[in-house]
Amino acid sequence: MSDQAAVKKTTVPPLRTFAPVPRVPDVLVSPPLSQSTNATNHDDPTVILLFGWMDAQLPHIYKYTESYHRVFPGATQIIVRSRPSLFWQSEKSQIAYFQPAMKLLKEHGVINPGNNDRLLVHTFSNGGCIKMITLAKAIRHHDPSALKDSSALKARAVILDSCPGDSNLIGGIRAFTAGIRNKIFQYLAKFIVGFVLVVVVAVFKIARLPDLFEVMREDLLDPRFLPHASHRAYMYSVRDHLVPADAVEAHLQASRDKGIAVRAEKYERTAHVNHMKENPEKYWGIVRDTWKNAKDVK
Repeated sequence: MSDQAAVKKTTVPPLRTFAPVPRVPDVLVSPPLSQSTNATNHDDPTVILLFGWMDAQLPHIYKYTESYHRVFPGATQIIVRSRPSLFWQSEKSQIAYFQPAMKLLKEHGVINPGNNDRLLVHTFSNGGCIKMITLAKAIRHHDPSALKDSSALKARAVILDSCPGDSNLIGGIRAFTAGIRNKIFQYLAKFIVGFVLVVVVAVFKIARLPDLFEVMREDLLDPRFLPHASHRAYMYSVRDHLVPADAVEAHLQASRDKGIAVRAEKYERTAHVNHMKENPEKYWGIVRDTWKNAKDVK
């Protein structure tokens, strides 16, 4: 079923509608409604940049954007989707993909924000993390001189939902096959994906190429991409079979070692990217508190 068909089935009209950026269909933008802008608190985010998990369908992402509209109604919302192709496309081609969106991102205060621009970044799973870093690298590539001494994504707060993970073969197989509902096809897909991933890992080792997930984890700590002055909230679960809790905990400790303000929220029963579903009030309370405690990022 297509995203459009799934959206049509909803019984409640969405509060926000999104339009894809020309030539960059995986980036979608929703400006605030005019009546919402008037009610915006001057300390609320003006831009919310949301990176979906790998192959997340739009109706699933919209559950978060609708909630964000209720929490911060005056913010422009920007969705960046993550596709499986990010694992085999070159970084150069992924960075080039974002270039047509640079003008729009600058207009909305994501690139070189003004004094009144306030950015909140929310990312899901490894796919979202990799896409977030790729966009940060694309921004630096677009205007390296302007960002010489600052971060590409000047976020006041960063919400990390079910991430970052590490090089986990079983988790990788589950991530690539999670969307397959037919059990027989899923088992076949797991076998094929497992074989492909083993070959890919072997090629990387033989060619002495850097581990994609280790690079991602290091880049998340690099102030060229995200400021150390931002506050971070890590939401993760011991029941997450795609991203192990200990991988997240190792990274949040590394963030603390860098002097980054960190909130750790460990769930006991929730599955991968399902923390909001279990307790929406708690989830959005964490988001609000993280933003409230965040410092201005220069």
